[in-house]
Amino acid sequence: FLVPGRKVCYSYLCDHKYFLVIWFLEKDPPRLHYRKQEALIVPTEFTEQEKQRIQETLIAEGRRLFSKYGLKRTAIAELCRAAGIAKGSFYAFFTSKEDLFMTVMEQEEEFRHQLLEDVYRDAPSTRSAVELIFTRGLKFVEQSEFLQQLYTEDTYPQLLRKLGKERLEAHQHKDEQELTGFITALQQQEVLIQAKPEAVVGLFRAIFLLTLHKREIGEEIFDEVMELTARVVASGLTTDKGAEQ
Repeated sequence: FLVPGRKVCYSYLCDHKYFLVIWFLEKDPPRLHYRKQEALIVPTEFTEQEKQRIQETLIAEGRRLFSKYGLKRTAIAELCRAAGIAKGSFYAFFTSKEDLFMTVMEQEEEFRHQLLEDVYRDAPSTRSAVELIFTRGLKFVEQSEFLQQLYTEDTYPQLLRKLGKERLEAHQHKDEQELTGFITALQQQEVLIQAKPEAVVGLFRAIFLLTLHKREIGEEIFDEVMELTARVVASGLTTDKGAEQ
C-alpha cells in the first residue's frame, strides 16, 4: 500500500551493478508526490579491463585528494565516487586508504630512477651529477604536494597504526638498499669519499627534509640556499677523481 511517509523499494541490475531505488512518499494535498533516490549498493565481479580502470582511477584520485586534504581528511567514499564503485568494492583493490597512500607514495618515489638516468646523461662528472641530483631532486620534492603531506605531523602515526611497523620498515629498508647500492658503486670507482653508505643516505634524507622549512629558511632566498647546499655537499662528497669523471 502507498502510505505517505513510507519507503517503497525495488532493485534492478544495470551495467553489471545492482541498484536500490527508494521512493519516498510525501503527503502534499491534494495529491501525493514521490521523490526518487538511487544508490549503488552491491557490486558484481569486475572484468580485468574494469579492474585496471578502477585501480588507476583510485590511484589518480588518491594522489589528488591526499595532496589537497592529507591522509586523515580524505574519505574512502570520495575515492569510490570518482571510480564509480560502491564503498565496499574499494577493499577489493586496497586494504585501506593507508594502503592506497603507500601505493601512491611508491609511485611518486619512482622519480628517483628517472632522475638518476637524466643526471648521468647530462652531467660531465660525478661531482656535477651529485649536485644535479640535489638541485633537481629538491625542486621535485618541493613542488610535490603529495610528498609534502608525507611529512605532516599526523601522517606517519596514522600509517603506523593501520599498516604496522613491519610494512613501513620494509619500505624504508628497500629505499635504503637502493641508495646504499648506488653510493657503494661510486665509492668503488673512487669518485665518492669513503664514508659509511648508510650515513651518506642519512645525509641525503636530511637535505631533502629542508624543503619542509622553507618559511624558516626564508622564502625569498630558499632557492639560492638549496643551490648553495647542493654545490657544497657535492664538493664534500666527491673526490678529486670524481670532479673530473
